[in-house]
Parts: sequence; C-alpha cells; structure tokens
Amino acid sequence: MINAVLRLVFLTIIFFVVMLMLNIAITMNSNSEQLEADVFINRLLYSPSGVFMFDSVTGRVVTSIVDPSQLTTQRIESDIYFKSSNHIGAKIELYEFSKLEEGAEISSVKKVYFKKSNYESYKPLFDAWGKIPGVGGIKQYEKTIPVVIQKDGVQTLGRIEFEVLIPK
Repeated sequence: MINAVLRLVFLTIIFFVVMLMLNIAITMNSNSEQLEADVFINRLLYSPSGVFMFDSVTGRVVTSIVDPSQLTTQRIESDIYFKSSNHIGAKIELYEFSKLEEGAEISSVKKVYFKKSNYESYKPLFDAWGKIPGVGGIKQYEKTIPVVIQKDGVQTLGRIEFEVLIPK
C-alpha cells in the first residue's frame, strides 16, 4: 500500500514537471527587436560605408568622426541588406553644437533615412498606436551618440541621433 502511494506521488511530480517544461517551451516568447536595433545601429556606425569616416589608406573606420558630405541615404542603403524589404526603417539625424557652453544652440546639419518609405509608413502607426501589443505593432528604438563633425577640414562637436522603427 505504501509502495503504491509513493509511486502515485512520484508519478504526480513527474507529470507536473513535464507539464511545466512543455508550458515553458510552448509559451516562450523571444523578444529580439532590441537586439536587432542595436546590431543595425552598430552596423551603420562601424561599417566602411557607414556613418563614421573611413580611412582608405589604413582600411579602418575612424570612430566618432562624421563627414556630412559622405553621410547619404544611398551610401547607407548600399551597405545593409535585408531579405524582406519591409523589415526596418530608420532616421539618422546629425546635429551640430554652436558653442561649448551649457545651453548652446543646436542645429540640424543633415538628415538621412534607411528605407525612407518604411520609416514614413511606420512612424504614423507608432505615433498613433505605439503601445499595440503583438503582431501589427511598431517598436521604436532611439540612440544618441556624441560625435565630431568634420566639414572642409574644420572640426566641430555634435551628436548623431538614430530613430529605428521595427514592426513586431
């Protein structure tokens, strides 16, 4: 009798462990949008045809230095390839500080897009329904990086802002 009760308790424990493992395996939701946005931004920053200056002599990217004349939509879109064309949209905006004091004026130097049509179609959806859970919603990721802007041999301080929109 005691042997049968122990078997029943052991079988019940095994049943609950198996059900718990199945529940975890089935309902596990992987959220990779943040990782996708980070990889996308890093690819834009550090690739040879990306945002930062590329030194063709050494074959290296000069981090934190941006040449606005080389920052173009065509250059950025030529470097990054996605299988589906409606996957991601991004706005990259370069700002320049007029002086180094607190409260200095900030002016926009250049604005470029990655997949501008995607960005323009995703932005109103995010603005109107930014918190739609599940499929059909849009997630926005922003990142700001301090940079040195080099125009015609003159260097000034600035920042570059990324706004990445990814459909769920």
